[in-house]
Amino acid sequence: RTLVLPPDMNFYLLTDPAASSKKSFGFQHFYDLVAIAREHANLEIISFEKFLKEEAMQGHLLDKKTGKPSFPPMNITNWNGGLPPNFLAFRLPNHQEGNSLWNWVRQVSANIDWVPGECVAAIPDRPGAAGVAELLQTWDQLQKSDAERKERLPKGYKHVWRNRSDNFTDNPGSVDGTPLSRLSELLAHRKGLCIYNETMQDSNVVHVWGEQMSGHRMLVHFYAFIFFQNWQHDLWTKRFVRDHLRYGDEIQCAAARIVQAVRAEARENNAKLLGKTDGDDTFHTMHIRRGDFQFKQVRDMRAEEIVDGNIRNWFAINKVVYIATDERNKAFFEPFRKWYKIYFMDDFKHLLEGVDSHYFGMIDQLVASQGETFVGVFFSTFTGYINRIRGYHSQRLKLEGYEKGTLNSYNYAPKALSVKRRIYKRYKAVEPAFWQQEFPVSWRDIDHDVNEADVKP
Repeated sequence: RTLVLPPDMNFYLLTDPAASSKKSFGFQHFYDLVAIAREHANLEIISFEKFLKEEAMQGHLLDKKTGKPSFPPMNITNWNGGLPPNFLAFRLPNHQEGNSLWNWVRQVSANIDWVPGECVAAIPDRPGAAGVAELLQTWDQLQKSDAERKERLPKGYKHVWRNRSDNFTDNPGSVDGTPLSRLSELLAHRKGLCIYNETMQDSNVVHVWGEQMSGHRMLVHFYAFIFFQNWQHDLWTKRFVRDHLRYGDEIQCAAARIVQAVRAEARENNAKLLGKTDGDDTFHTMHIRRGDFQFKQVRDMRAEEIVDGNIRNWFAINKVVYIATDERNKAFFEPFRKWYKIYFMDDFKHLLEGVDSHYFGMIDQLVASQGETFVGVFFSTFTGYINRIRGYHSQRLKLEGYEKGTLNSYNYAPKALSVKRRIYKRYKAVEPAFWQQEFPVSWRDIDHDVNEADVKP
């Protein structure tokens, strides 16, 4: 299939009036999608505008009700910058362009309207009815297993799925395990499979529906939603995302310059204050989310509580700590300075000359991923992605805990949420709410079927 990118639009929290005249973005502005397509002969990626010009305006898209050619609203092909974010469309009664466009798209395509909280997207091992039948057989096996599990549990036990998932705690399943075993680890509380069936396989155009108002918002990690019957397809996809869906070179290089500078500061600091003369350039990192963060029990924590009740348990005194944050009032961090030598992106702005400030958040993520120990924020997807990057690094470098996918990462949290502080120190199966954290299944042993002799250093 050809992948059609959505039109450029405004991204949540990615509007900086002082940055540039550009206000709308597409995924191609952050990922090198041209290189991805060039490196994979069987993958073609095109813009939404090109799709409309070459398919819709040529009469190739048929209305599902009438069977006649259908054309986009007002025959417009360039929708870049003309749409609100999909998940905000229902809040904008006077801005109906998004509703008009996407309603039309749904009339001329097979719609994937799956809800990540209700089902697992299941991809058969092979096309046709046989692959679908095998997936259904696996589902029947899991249902039977859950029924037997329920009989063994105490009377009145409500969540059979929780018992199933807990069996994987500190006990990761084999990445090349049976479909039943791998589905058991992924399913969590969901009630069924949403199968990429023959109808979708045979459709010329398949549209992935993502809209909050209708309940179809894709607020889920890809690996926590998609189940491949073939374990090798699963690992290939996870490697593809790791190796290719990464921030572009400008973002990577800017982050590398800051990491190099932080290491230089850490090397001097470790020698001077910690007496390390072996060139030790390690440092710690944090993400502190404040701003418009909606989870006030974390957002409103005092700096003293973050330091004394959390990070002093994990950071050695006098270490260099790089902090990625949206807090502009640096006076907030005075309690940190009592114990640590802290740095922010602002301290290295001279290394970012000419870099679009829209990239600064992503640069912060990459720098934060390099800490010897990282402390982030539970509920934050920004923190979550930092930990997924750290997961990728831990496997490559074979860091402590890599066999079970655990990380040297923590979350700062108030006492009421103290159970969330060490979630990355244990292997856990995928569980809801899926967006609140990342899970080791996304990085652990995903090179299992790769011959090390074939990997370039």
